[in-house]
Amino acid sequence: MTPKFIISVLLSLILFPGIGLSQSQKPKDDEVTPREKRVLQRLGKLFVKRYQQTRDLKPLTKEFFLNDFESLFNGSSMFIVPEKIGPQLSRKERFRAYIAEANLLYVGTLSRILTSSAEFDILSKTVAKTLTEDKYWGTFPKKNITREGFLKNLIELERALTEAHVELAKKNYEKSVRYRREIAKLETVEDFNYPVNVDVWNRGFGEGDKGEMKEWLRRFPSGTKAYHIGTPIGIALLVVKEKGKYKVFMIGPYPWD
Repeated sequence: MTPKFIISVLLSLILFPGIGLSQSQKPKDDEVTPREKRVLQRLGKLFVKRYQQTRDLKPLTKEFFLNDFESLFNGSSMFIVPEKIGPQLSRKERFRAYIAEANLLYVGTLSRILTSSAEFDILSKTVAKTLTEDKYWGTFPKKNITREGFLKNLIELERALTEAHVELAKKNYEKSVRYRREIAKLETVEDFNYPVNVDVWNRGFGEGDKGEMKEWLRRFPSGTKAYHIGTPIGIALLVVKEKGKYKVFMIGPYPWD
């Protein structure tokens, strides 16, 4: 297992510590109702279908996401935006970073589904080499990184992802017999057939060392149910219900090996 996918495990445990526990171990108010499960699984399947069609998260944000999702977590993200850099970015820069990060994850998991390798082997060697550089993964959030340095790396990443998008459009792997076979195999495993878990954000969730609630959590009222939907494409959806609609507020890597 590469450092990239170790990060995915840590993310799931940090955001949703209840994941992996049996139902008997979870508090009763953390259970997913049958209706919630049906609706959220439909949402997950539609999201996967659309991502396979677009290979780009950008157009999907208007369809599936909260309209201010990029303002959450103080602008930091799954793995490429350091905690100290997030607050220094404009909303547009945060959006760009989030899209690049998600598309990097999608291409990486697509390659892994097809080749069992985390080295982006489905792409040309030049593009694959760029996308596997450490600065975009576990060692990217260096303590001495500056805003200018981060944005320089982001531009390089966006350029490589644009090239990857062109290559993937020509290959259309998502419609290949092999890809469909591998996805079908994953869907026979309960952990990857759109499982739904939930945590309830009550007072105390997300508190800092001094007991203060992290600022972005004030966006949600106490008692908010935060859902986690696993998918067979190596991506998890983190969802809340707002104004009667389920909306994604973040996606993350989903361990599937």
